[in-house]
Amino acid sequence: MKHRQLQTVQNIFILNLCLSNVLMCLTSLPITFITNVYKQWFFSSPICKLIPLVQGASIFVSSFSLSAIALDRYNLVVRPHKQKLSTRSAMMIALLIWVISVVVCMPYGWYMDVDKIGGLCGEYCTEHWPLAEVRKGYAFLVLITQFLFPFATMAFCYYNIFFKVETKNCPESELSCIRTVPNQNCPEAELFVSELSRIRTVRIRTAPNQNYPV
Repeated sequence: MKHRQLQTVQNIFILNLCLSNVLMCLTSLPITFITNVYKQWFFSSPICKLIPLVQGASIFVSSFSLSAIALDRYNLVVRPHKQKLSTRSAMMIALLIWVISVVVCMPYGWYMDVDKIGGLCGEYCTEHWPLAEVRKGYAFLVLITQFLFPFATMAFCYYNIFFKVETKNCPESELSCIRTVPNQNCPEAELFVSELSRIRTVRIRTAPNQNYPV
């Protein structure tokens, strides 16, 4: 964040994704390893509630951040004339993603507790739901918000991006006007090409008698 040139909308969402993945690794690997090796939960009951909450929120943040990246790419490629998302708005969205993720995962952390399971040695951090229907309802909510909604969002965005790139990437008539007529007004083609710099390298110039490698 010290370099302002790196403070782009996409980088903010990527940073959000990286933070969630790092947090997942820090909370999952050590505790899971210790618990599986010693067959015992060595940590307190509050930690038993906190760790699943953090792990669940990290997964939600990852899914939502990927969806935000897809939506940002969709707006830049498919709707290039629309107002672009500002870095300030991207930061607010990233913060909102964390808040929503924590709120959705609160029931999971709340119903976790340390318990001794029959037939197994030691105590474990496990789920204690008041009713099976409550657990099923929450699992269905998680399925929708953590998987189906992000998947549908990314599928819609990337399908339309692919369709735009393959079928409407500066039609031949627009390419012809750029190649042969100096200063021809093809704003949609030029803006679209500039937004696809990371997907396809396209060099277009409008000077007379100039080659135009595409």
